[in-house]
Amino acid sequence: MRVGFVSLKGGVGKTALSVHTAFFFHGRGHNVQLVDGDPIESCHRWQASGEGFPFPVTYPGEPWEAEHIVFDTEAHPELEDLNALGETLDVAIIPVTTNIDAIDAALMTLPALSEGRAKVVAVVNAAPPANLSDGDNVRTALRDAGLATAETILRKRKAFEYARLEGCVVYASKHAGGTRAWLEFESFAKEVFDGI
Repeated sequence: MRVGFVSLKGGVGKTALSVHTAFFFHGRGHNVQLVDGDPIESCHRWQASGEGFPFPVTYPGEPWEAEHIVFDTEAHPELEDLNALGETLDVAIIPVTTNIDAIDAALMTLPALSEGRAKVVAVVNAAPPANLSDGDNVRTALRDAGLATAETILRKRKAFEYARLEGCVVYASKHAGGTRAWLEFESFAKEVFDGI
């Protein structure tokens, strides 16, 4: 399966979701490869902060050699790049924060991806934990606009920042909330990937 995290907007959590999706597949015994398409090499830098990942992290031009390929795409892709991703991916996931610009970017991303073969799904990501209705309102707005959106809402968790700094998956971080953050992520991953 080829999975990509795509958005016209930066800062919506594509890298964290890509890294954790690769760990999700790896944890289920699958052969996985993480493709770092971010010009600032976010996945490579995450991996280098710790002891490395148990799967390869490669660049876009390198061969795809795994059962599951997870793409961390660059922010602000060109329209032609979105069209190509829609043809290449099996699942295109659009992370959306509760910021109005992220919502607009998701709705602008959808048409270009929808022309391809990819199943397109949005996920509300980094929603403020103190105000649970913000994530619910964004999910409803996206669905009302015709964008398939995951039921699971991913809350903003400090544990993801620790995981990035430590170069590991969130459940292995030293932050006390790491397990909780992983269980929430895992719920999203099962919702989107089980049965595909």
